[in-house]
Amino acid sequence: MEVVATLRGPSLADAAAQNRELASVTTRGRRLQLSSPSSVGYIEQLNREQTVVAKRIARAIPGSYVHWRYSVTLNGLAVVVPRDAVSRLARVPGVARVWSSAVYRPSLDNLDRTPALIGAPIVWGPTLANAGQGVKIGIIDQGIDQTHPFFSPAGFQYPPGFPKGNTAFTTPKVIVARSFVPAGVTAPASVLPFANLGGDDDHGTHVAGIAAGDNGTPAPFFSTQPLSASLRARISGTTRRSPCRARAAASTGTRPRSRRRSTRP
Repeated sequence: MEVVATLRGPSLADAAAQNRELASVTTRGRRLQLSSPSSVGYIEQLNREQTVVAKRIARAIPGSYVHWRYSVTLNGLAVVVPRDAVSRLARVPGVARVWSSAVYRPSLDNLDRTPALIGAPIVWGPTLANAGQGVKIGIIDQGIDQTHPFFSPAGFQYPPGFPKGNTAFTTPKVIVARSFVPAGVTAPASVLPFANLGGDDDHGTHVAGIAAGDNGTPAPFFSTQPLSASLRARISGTTRRSPCRARAAASTGTRPRSRRRSTRP
């Protein structure tokens, strides 16, 4: 299992907060300047101290290893150890505290209760007749799978002036799709509004589905076909709404509706 072991010395941020002299050469205004010689020197010092502790951990717990190091806001190590060795890790000299990982699982029951908690049914009306009417939603994320069941275009039509962007990734439900990438980037996974990478490419679809997915539509864990650029995300489990991604999308809530990578509810 992976845990975080914090060490005894202060991180760069803590040291700068406690020492005015150090703060004067590592900060500008209220921001740390990580590239300043003093910041670089302090982080290198922490790295040397962490290496000493890492070697102690490796000797004390065979098979363990350091997965990540922290030095700016936290002085610590992410350490992979056997589950029964966590108590031994806490006793390694130099380790101040061990923080175990927590496992969180989705609860669809709680999600189903959320609309009532915020008063959404009152706004929507008993038949959802007012749900999303006249609303366009723009999402910047991994991109949106416009072919996902949560984004069925049935009963929608493009509003005046749409679709926009890469129209190969739009529908009357997802009305805009665009990928914003730096100049020189040509990889399809980056330039396409939706690259269809499965579990690595579904977060936008998930987010867009929460915001503007079709109510009461069972959906697969993640879609296998491309969505539009702005609404892309991962779908975890069966939900009532669909997801979005790291591209831009927009949609509206007027029937007949159209949605972009900005999507409509």
